[in-house]
Amino acid sequence: FLKPDDLPQATKDLQETIRAADAYLIVSPEYNHSIPPALSSLMGHFGGSLYKCKPSGIVTYSPGPWGGQRAAMAIQIMCHELGCLPDGVAEQRRNSRR
Repeated sequence: FLKPDDLPQATKDLQETIRAADAYLIVSPEYNHSIPPALSSLMGHFGGSLYKCKPSGIVTYSPGPWGGQRAAMAIQIMCHELGCLPDGVAEQRRNSRR
């Protein structure tokens, strides 16, 4: 891990954006029955102190029959571990193309 002074400026800017947010809305596709690795890495990189006690919402999507529900469940667990306060009701949307 890099020391705080050695972080790239873009990472410091992202950290400050996350810290300054009043709430989080996480929008993600379903990737191999879960969340994309980049999203998991991003959320886990900064630790829970930046997310703690802030409301969060989750929106997921998928062309499959579950409409991203598996990704939503994985994100919800991660949000709980980071200290986010979940808000909202899950709604399943399936791809209607035949």
